[in-house]
Amino acid sequence: MKPDSGWLWIDENAFRRPKSPIEPLLRAVLHEQPEFNFGSIDIISDRHPLSCLLNLAGGDSKAFAFAVQVVGDTVILTRESRATREFLSGNKFKGFRKTFEATYMKHMAEMEGSTSHRRIISYSFGSMRLLVRYAADASFSTAPSADQSKHDNPTTPDPAVSDSNKVTVRAAGHQVLQSDIVELTTRGDKKGYPEYETKRVPDLWLAQTPNFVTASSTTTSWNKKVSLSRSVFKSENISVRKSAEDVAKWETENGDLIVKFHELLKTTAQKLRDAAAGGEVDGLFMVEHAESAKDVSITPYAGATKLPEDLYERVKAKQ
Repeated sequence: MKPDSGWLWIDENAFRRPKSPIEPLLRAVLHEQPEFNFGSIDIISDRHPLSCLLNLAGGDSKAFAFAVQVVGDTVILTRESRATREFLSGNKFKGFRKTFEATYMKHMAEMEGSTSHRRIISYSFGSMRLLVRYAADASFSTAPSADQSKHDNPTTPDPAVSDSNKVTVRAAGHQVLQSDIVELTTRGDKKGYPEYETKRVPDLWLAQTPNFVTASSTTTSWNKKVSLSRSVFKSENISVRKSAEDVAKWETENGDLIVKFHELLKTTAQKLRDAAAGGEVDGLFMVEHAESAKDVSITPYAGATKLPEDLYERVKAKQ
C-alpha cells in the first residue's frame, strides 16, 4: 500500500458545519425519535471533550480546550480545533490508515460516497445522563436482520424536522447493532499496540465500542521521499479483539479514576449551569486546561458554537 495522502480529517463536523458542529447530532436523534426528551440529558458531547476530562482526572497535564453552550440544565460540549483537516503531500507522513480503509473496507450500496460514520449513544454515568457522538470506523454487519429491517425508514423526512441551515437528514441503509461496531488502527512494522490498554481502551469505554481491529504492517520499504514508501499488511497481522472484554476489565481496575472523572464532569457541568444562570453571554463558555494546571478554567466565550434557534428552543422546551 501507498502511505496516506491528500486531505485527512481532524474534525469533519467542524469543517462542514463551523457555526454548529453539534447540530447534525441533534438532527439525527430527532429524525429517529421525534419526541426525544432532551430534558433528560445532562451532557451532550462528542467523545473528544469527555476524553480530555478523563485524561485530566487520570493526571494527564496536557492542555486542551472546548466550547460550551448551556441550554436550561443541558450542557453541550463542542470540540475546539485549530485546524479541521490536514493536507498530506511531499514528505509528510501520517501512516497508512486511510489507504488501509479503502482497501479492506466497503460501503453499503446506499452509503457510497459518504466520508465518515458517526455513532450516537445515550447512557447513564453515575448520577448523569449522557448523549455522546463518536467516530465509528466500521461494522461487522453486512445485511439487516428482520428486527433491524422493521425500523428502516426509506421515506423522505419532514423538511421542517430534517432541513435547516443546509443540514439535511436523508434516510438510507439500516440500523446497525452496537455489538457490531468496530474501531481500528494501523501500526508500523512489529510495533503492535503496546499502549492499547492505557491509551485506547479508555476511549473505547466512553463509546462502549465492543470490537477493535489492529492492523500491523509486516514490511515497509522507503525511498528518499516518503511519498514513494510502501507497506504490506498481511491477513495474519490483522487482529480482531473483543474490546468489550478489555473495557470491562479496565472499568473494574480503574474504579478510583472513574469516580474522579465523574466528579470532575459533574462539578464542571454544574459550574457552567451556575454561570449561565447569571446571564453571562447567553450560556456560551470556553473550558480550558493550561499545561500542567490542576483544574480547568471557565470563561464566557461569545464565539462558542451554538445551536440553531429551532433546536435551541426544542431542547429548552423539553426541560
